[in-house]
Amino acid sequence: MILYGGDLEFLNKCRRDGKKVPCFDTMPILIEEAVVFWEAFQVLNSSRSVGFSANPLSLVEIECCMRLFNIESIEFVFIVKTLDRIMINAYSKSSD
Repeated sequence: MILYGGDLEFLNKCRRDGKKVPCFDTMPILIEEAVVFWEAFQVLNSSRSVGFSANPLSLVEIECCMRLFNIESIEFVFIVKTLDRIMINAYSKSSD
Protein backbone atom coordinates (compact mmCIF):
# COMPACT_ATOMS: atom_id res chain seq x y z
CA MET A 1 0.00 0.00 0.00
CA ILE A 2 1.19 3.49 -0.79
CA LEU A 3 1.09 6.12 1.90
CA TYR A 4 -0.39 9.36 0.64
CA GLY A 5 1.48 11.83 2.79
CA GLY A 6 2.61 11.99 6.35
CA ASP A 7 -0.91 12.72 7.58
CA LEU A 8 -2.44 9.45 6.40
CA GLU A 9 -2.53 7.92 9.88
CA PHE A 10 -4.25 11.02 11.29
CA LEU A 11 -6.76 11.10 8.41
CA ASN A 12 -7.54 7.40 8.88
CA LYS A 13 -8.17 8.03 12.59
CA CYS A 14 -10.55 10.88 11.72
CA ARG A 15 -12.42 8.56 9.37
CA ARG A 16 -12.59 5.81 12.01
CA ASP A 17 -13.97 8.40 14.45
CA GLY A 18 -16.83 9.01 12.01
CA LYS A 19 -15.59 12.28 10.52
CA LYS A 20 -15.88 12.89 6.80
CA VAL A 21 -12.48 13.03 5.10
CA PRO A 22 -13.09 14.35 1.56
CA CYS A 23 -9.60 13.53 0.25
CA PHE A 24 -10.42 9.81 0.51
CA ASP A 25 -13.21 10.29 -2.03
CA THR A 26 -10.72 11.25 -4.74
CA MET A 27 -7.61 9.40 -3.59
CA PRO A 28 -5.89 7.94 -6.65
CA ILE A 29 -4.88 4.32 -6.72
CA LEU A 30 -1.60 3.56 -8.43
CA ILE A 31 -1.08 0.46 -10.46
CA GLU A 32 1.79 -1.66 -9.16
CA GLU A 33 4.03 -0.76 -12.12
CA ALA A 34 3.75 2.95 -11.30
CA VAL A 35 4.64 2.71 -7.61
CA VAL A 36 8.40 2.98 -8.12
CA PHE A 37 7.90 6.01 -10.39
CA TRP A 38 5.71 7.72 -7.78
CA GLU A 39 8.13 6.97 -4.93
CA ALA A 40 11.07 8.24 -6.99
CA PHE A 41 9.16 11.41 -7.85
CA GLN A 42 8.44 11.96 -4.15
CA VAL A 43 12.18 11.82 -3.44
CA LEU A 44 12.86 14.27 -6.26
CA ASN A 45 10.07 16.60 -5.23
CA SER A 46 11.23 16.73 -1.61
CA SER A 47 14.73 17.74 -2.73
CA ARG A 48 13.44 20.51 -5.01
CA SER A 49 15.14 23.87 -4.61
CA VAL A 50 12.73 26.63 -3.73
CA GLY A 51 13.44 30.35 -3.78
CA PHE A 52 10.73 32.87 -4.47
CA SER A 53 9.03 30.06 -6.35
CA ALA A 54 9.52 26.32 -6.88
CA ASN A 55 12.20 25.55 -9.41
CA PRO A 56 11.79 22.83 -12.02
CA LEU A 57 13.62 19.56 -11.48
CA SER A 58 16.77 19.33 -13.56
CA LEU A 59 17.65 16.46 -15.86
CA VAL A 60 20.75 15.87 -13.73
CA GLU A 61 18.55 15.35 -10.64
CA ILE A 62 16.23 13.06 -12.60
CA GLU A 63 19.15 11.04 -13.95
CA CYS A 64 20.60 10.66 -10.44
CA CYS A 65 17.23 9.49 -9.15
CA MET A 66 16.99 6.95 -11.96
CA ARG A 67 20.30 5.49 -10.86
CA LEU A 68 19.28 5.44 -7.19
CA PHE A 69 16.02 3.64 -7.97
CA ASN A 70 17.55 1.48 -10.71
CA ILE A 71 15.10 2.84 -13.28
CA GLU A 72 16.16 2.30 -16.88
CA SER A 73 12.99 3.40 -18.65
CA ILE A 74 13.35 6.71 -20.49
CA GLU A 75 9.59 7.01 -19.98
CA PHE A 76 10.43 7.96 -16.39
CA VAL A 77 11.89 11.28 -17.59
CA PHE A 78 8.65 12.20 -19.35
CA ILE A 79 6.53 11.10 -16.38
CA VAL A 80 8.64 13.13 -13.95
CA LYS A 81 8.63 16.21 -16.18
CA THR A 82 4.82 15.98 -16.40
CA LEU A 83 4.43 15.55 -12.64
CA ASP A 84 6.92 18.39 -12.18
CA ARG A 85 4.82 20.78 -14.28
CA ILE A 86 1.73 19.82 -12.27
CA MET A 87 3.55 20.45 -8.98
CA ILE A 88 4.97 23.79 -10.12
CA ASN A 89 1.49 24.89 -11.23
CA ALA A 90 0.09 23.84 -7.84
CA TYR A 91 2.84 25.74 -5.99
CA SER A 92 2.19 28.76 -8.18
CA LYS A 93 -1.55 28.71 -7.54
CA SER A 94 -1.09 28.29 -3.79
CA SER A 95 1.17 31.35 -3.62
CA ASP A 96 -1.28 33.59 -5.51
